[in-house]
Amino acid sequence: MLTRNPPHGFSFIELMVVVSILALAAGMAFLHSRNASPAATNTATQLAFHMKVRQATDELTEQLYDGSEVVKPLMGTSLNYLVVRSITNLPQVFYLESAPKKSQGPNILVTYTDDFSGVKRPSDRKTVCENVKEITFTTVSPGLVIVLITFLDPSGQELPSIIQAPLKNVSTTDG
Repeated sequence: MLTRNPPHGFSFIELMVVVSILALAAGMAFLHSRNASPAATNTATQLAFHMKVRQATDELTEQLYDGSEVVKPLMGTSLNYLVVRSITNLPQVFYLESAPKKSQGPNILVTYTDDFSGVKRPSDRKTVCENVKEITFTTVSPGLVIVLITFLDPSGQELPSIIQAPLKNVSTTDG
C-alpha cells in the first residue's frame, strides 16, 4: 500500500495571510510613531518655556531680594508697577511695557534705577522677563511683596505664577 507524504512547507495563501498581518502591524506602528513626534515636540517646547519662566521668576525674586524698602504700592494695596528702595537708597522701578519683538510675547517686565539726574539712559533699563501678559505687585509689609504674574507660552496658553519676595535689606525703625 502506498501512503502519501504530507506536503512540507506553507501554502501560498498562508504566506499571504502572514504578510498581510505583518504589513498591517507595521502600518499601525508607523502611524503611531508619526503622531507621537508632534506630541514630543510640543512637550519639549512646553518644558523649555517652563524653564524660561522659572529663570525669570528667580531673576525677579533675586532683584527684589536686594531691595531695602517697598515705596509703592503702599502697604495693603496692589499696583501693576513696583518701586523699591535699593541698598544705595535709590528707587528701583519694575513695570510692564510692550515688547519690541513679537518673539518676546505681548509685554516685557522692565526695571531701571532712577538716579535723579533727570536723564534716562538705555543702559539703566534692564529686561527682567519676557512673555508676560499681566503683573500685579501687592505690598504685604515694608519688606514683603507678593507678585502675581501671568506668562503666555508660544501657543497662547496662560501660565500664572505667584512669587512671595522678601526684601533682605529692610531697615527697621524703633517705635
